[in-house]
Formats: sequence, C-alpha cells, structure tokens
Amino acid sequence: MKALTNDEKVKVKNKNKKTANAESDAKALKKNYELKPTFRLALLGLLTAIMFIMNFTPLGYLRTPALSITFMTVPVIIAAILLKPVDAAIIGGIFGLTSFISAVTGGSALTGALFQISPWMTAVLCFVPRILEGFLGALIFRGLRKIDKTKMISYAVTSLAVDRKRHDLFYEHTVYPFLQCRAYP
Repeated sequence: MKALTNDEKVKVKNKNKKTANAESDAKALKKNYELKPTFRLALLGLLTAIMFIMNFTPLGYLRTPALSITFMTVPVIIAAILLKPVDAAIIGGIFGLTSFISAVTGGSALTGALFQISPWMTAVLCFVPRILEGFLGALIFRGLRKIDKTKMISYAVTSLAVDRKRHDLFYEHTVYPFLQCRAYP
C-alpha cells in the first residue's frame, strides 16, 4: 500500500471537514425549522384569531351582490409555509368553520342558497376543500423546500397553488352533488 503525500493528506482532511460541515448544516436547518410546542400553539391561536377577525369584519371578504371574494386564504398559506401539514389542515378547518357560519347566517349568497338545498352537502363543501387546502399546501411547500435552495420559488408556488388548487380541484367538484339534488319532491 502506498503512503499518502502531504498534499493528499490535506485533501482528505478538507474533504472530511466539508462532509462534517454539510451534516452539521443539515442538522442545524432541521433544528431551526422545527417549532417548539408552545410557539406552535401560540401561532395556531394567533392564526385562528386572525381568521375569525377577518370573517366577522370587512377585512376577510370583498362582498359583491352575487359573490364574495375572499382574502381568508392568506392565513392558510402562512400556516402551510410555517407549520406542519396537520397544523395547516387545522387552520384550513377554521377557514371551513367560518365559511359554514357565513352560510348558516346568510353572509354569503351562494353558500346560503346551497344551505337551503342541503345543509349536509354545504358542510362538506365548506370543510373538505379548505382542510385539504391547508394540508396539501403544506405538503407542496415541504416537497419544494427540499429542492429549492433559496426558497423563493417554494413560497411563490405554494401561495399560488393553494388558492388555485382549492378552487379548481375541490370546490368545482364538490358543487356537482348539488346539481344532483332537487329542490322539489
């Protein structure tokens, strides 16, 4: 076996240092991303409070006579980026709860009319797409975060995907059962 020269020994040491630094950087990144339970709970409470404030004040919806344009997806997107998928699904469920409250109280013309046809399907329409919005948004962010070093693309794609995905995939397909319902016997 051949003995290593001084230059080769230095190269081996540098290679080992780079590997050790990369491993410690990965551990530090993972440690920084994991939230402490109290901070996580406080963030969930804060986002929940923001959702209720937005729902019961003009901040959350731009209301027109025919429909309501919502800004309530912003806290769900924030939860999808900052929290785990289950926590983002909880915030999505809060969004569904506020939408269902609006349907029951007549705050939204469309969901109010759908509530008159079928309360059960209105609950499905309000909760399922919004819970999946938070859950899948967080999964999209976590998947993109692994391949995107700057995270700018991850933020942009997650914010755009959460709102479009909810509308295109979930909302349009959950309205279809209402077309099957009959308002008369």
